Amino acid sequence: EHFLINYSFMNIHADLLDREGVGAEYLFITHSNHENTLQSLVDWYKMLGYVTKIISYSYTHDPQEVKNEISAEYFSHIPPCLQYVLLVGNSNEIPPFEYQGQNYTMSDSWYACLEGNDLYPDIAIGRLSMGIEHFIERILEFEKNPYGISSNWLNRVLLVAHWQQWFIDLLNTIKETTYSNWSPNFYLLDGNNHDNTDVRNYINSGQQIACYHGHGEELNWQAWSIKHYPAILYWTTSDINLLDHDGRPPILFSICCLNNCLGNCINEYWTKQVNFRNRAVSAAIGAANDTWEGVETYAKWIFNGVGNNLYTINLGNVHNAAVAQMLDEHQTWDAKQNARTLLLLGDPGMEVWTRTPVTFTVKNDMDGYHGGKMKIGPVQVDSPWKVKVQKWGRKRYFKVKTVSPQDHNGKTYYFHHWDDGHENWHYIYPNPDQDETRIATLSLKRFPAWEYLSVPLPVGKKYHGATAADGKAYALFGEEPGYTWTNTSYAYDPFTEEWYTVEPRYPLRKNVAAVTLNGKVYVLGGNGPGDIILHRMDMYDPETEVWSLKPPLPHPPKTNHTACVYLNKIYTMGGYSYFGGGGGPTPSPNLYVYDASTDQWRWDLPWMGVPRYNLVSAEAIGKIYAIGGYSPDDPHSKTCVEAFNRSTESWEQDKNHGGNLEPMPFPLVKSSCVSVNEKIYVIG
Repeated sequence: EHFLINYSFMNIHADLLDREGVGAEYLFITHSNHENTLQSLVDWYKMLGYVTKIISYSYTHDPQEVKNEISAEYFSHIPPCLQYVLLVGNSNEIPPFEYQGQNYTMSDSWYACLEGNDLYPDIAIGRLSMGIEHFIERILEFEKNPYGISSNWLNRVLLVAHWQQWFIDLLNTIKETTYSNWSPNFYLLDGNNHDNTDVRNYINSGQQIACYHGHGEELNWQAWSIKHYPAILYWTTSDINLLDHDGRPPILFSICCLNNCLGNCINEYWTKQVNFRNRAVSAAIGAANDTWEGVETYAKWIFNGVGNNLYTINLGNVHNAAVAQMLDEHQTWDAKQNARTLLLLGDPGMEVWTRTPVTFTVKNDMDGYHGGKMKIGPVQVDSPWKVKVQKWGRKRYFKVKTVSPQDHNGKTYYFHHWDDGHENWHYIYPNPDQDETRIATLSLKRFPAWEYLSVPLPVGKKYHGATAADGKAYALFGEEPGYTWTNTSYAYDPFTEEWYTVEPRYPLRKNVAAVTLNGKVYVLGGNGPGDIILHRMDMYDPETEVWSLKPPLPHPPKTNHTACVYLNKIYTMGGYSYFGGGGGPTPSPNLYVYDASTDQWRWDLPWMGVPRYNLVSAEAIGKIYAIGGYSPDDPHSKTCVEAFNRSTESWEQDKNHGGNLEPMPFPLVKSSCVSVNEKIYVIG
């Protein structure tokens, strides 16, 4: 309180800032040879709000002594505070545990199993074993300011499969899986059709994750490619020496035998690269010994851990969750041996980027010193109008990396999150004039001022569809100057700040509904020349840039309708289906549902209570909301709100129509809406 400006207005709970008496959350166990080198990483985690502790040895400890230190810290508080342990030293300096007999393997996971007599890890553990100084530099750069973010390499995943079919099948399953919070570009290289040159080219182009699945030995991917048969290719340290990815080091998943065999293995060689700008990886998960049945489940769940986690995604926790899932699904010796032998070369607390950092504008209410553009990360962009900052640790702190050193002295700033439904956030920053840290109230433009794109649409449009897919914004079909209908569509790439023309698709049409499902763009219905209303649904694949025809809408067809997506289904409702006897449109109450898993429509669901067209829709809390629109027969249609309950397959009405939902406060026709964090935002 002595160091804070406007403390009484902050409504801060003392435990958010008072860290005394809290046990270590991140424990570093290091050989004394590396203690000074380690300090920069320790300081980083202190800045992130973690309580840290260093234990340094000047001699080689017995594994049981090391585990005793970890256990003592873990059980020193109830509930335990300890989350992460990093072993810093090679296998001679900080030895792994060695299971003997039939279960023989070197194991770091043994250190993480603290409660009970099982193989389920209770903490996340990692190891820096080789090239430690450069390894730490690489970790910090990846976390603070990943190099070359404008190239969008953080949204790419390389999958490399041994030539045998079962390895290819698993990676293809991972590639085709839909992840709830991650839509990367997957590239699958199989050993029948690709070779080491292909792998090098893809890694050199920048990959967030590189995953190999197949046979492995200590120093290679074993006989993985037969593209040039009878020549059989191995991926070895010689191939690593030929890499040049220009400082974009991938996280490596080696789903094979022996690639993480501590002491002399290919992944240690890969992590220790001095010239990390060209060749190194930022972390490597793999096995110290042979892998067995069940490792395929581990592989699937390590990708699920990255792709389905909404908030902070720490590499060690992703690994632990995948191990636990493997043990749950396979109660076998094979799965247990996999759990013993799989280990992480890298920082277990390292956050995995699932979004590319974005820039937005902030304003300081106290003075102008900290105004201007700032880059924050990791972030999740829920929509073009809202940015959610990713939290770290157990406290709700947020990090901001400044872009303009001349304005901000190159400092890193911190937010304490306080959202009382208004636009105020609280901003903790190093005071530029004094030594102590002070807190100011920051007004963050949660809905920032609109900006014109530097490059406008190639041609004006109205009555078109709009959606986003593959990191691009699409303007689809509609009406253009001089034409009543068009079949042209455009996509805007925010990274290149350019529009490009999408492959034209006949017939001409406008008043379509457009949505994105599983990374593909769907265009539904609309009306064409002569006001012919269309049954058709077309799908555009941004990866292949190819249109395909999907099952048509049920009868009657729709135009001026709305559509939204929820749980692998497209819901379309309202609109009009034919012109009435007086020449005007007749509104439709129909609800159709397309299931992507079966590639079929349902049309037997209950209709809306208020038929209308030019309405909007969105999903929130598991219900599909139909909002606004127009019906000549209902004076309340423009404020109408109905909700389709999926569990009961029934519609709920607003208060103007005998129900309990709140109607819109203003009449709305031809608006837009989006659902963010279980709230619906209606625009225009």
